[in-house]
Amino acid sequence: MIPGTLGVLLSLRNLKNDPATYSGRKDGLDIPGVLLSSTALFAFVIAMNSGSVKGWTSPLIILLLTASVCSMTLFIIREKRTPRPLLELDMFRTRQLTSGLLTRVATTAIMNGSLILFPFFLEKVMEMSTMHTGLLIGIFPLILLLVGPLSGILADKLGAGRISLIGSVIMLGAVVLFAVFRFTESMALVIGGFTVFGLGVGLFFPANMKLVMG
Repeated sequence: MIPGTLGVLLSLRNLKNDPATYSGRKDGLDIPGVLLSSTALFAFVIAMNSGSVKGWTSPLIILLLTASVCSMTLFIIREKRTPRPLLELDMFRTRQLTSGLLTRVATTAIMNGSLILFPFFLEKVMEMSTMHTGLLIGIFPLILLLVGPLSGILADKLGAGRISLIGSVIMLGAVVLFAVFRFTESMALVIGGFTVFGLGVGLFFPANMKLVMG
């Protein structure tokens, strides 16, 4: 919360004299776009969180999903017509940008899903203590911390696309290791899986960000 507050204060201080940001135009901020996108995301998140409890065919969930789809559709129409869109849809015609974002979404889903489920697996299935579970999970961010800077260096020398691909392939290898966890209780396999996974994620994300921003 504190970093966010500082970010807002610094933005107000440093951007208020930026003629490109504060040009005096009345259409500087796409308020309808903000409302439509917020409604779409809010309804979708509530539906996903409540679907397993309320039932995916319950009227409330269907209403929320319908509201999300309708709001997102109106948002896209709005962004195509307004002179100052909240999101420039034309930029997604760039193949490099679109493919980079899609692979990032897929990678983030794999990473977050794994980190959410593994504590339960290690404690409930492998019957590890909370301390040992935390130490094992800590292997992933440690490898990520070490490999991240290396990814940036390699991306500058070999190309961001190539390093992103290598990171994705390594992550795929880690996912294969994860798939056989339920058939074994080998600690070496668990440690190896987290190490390979951290290596793949550490190589992928910095290179992918360089690719997308480029």
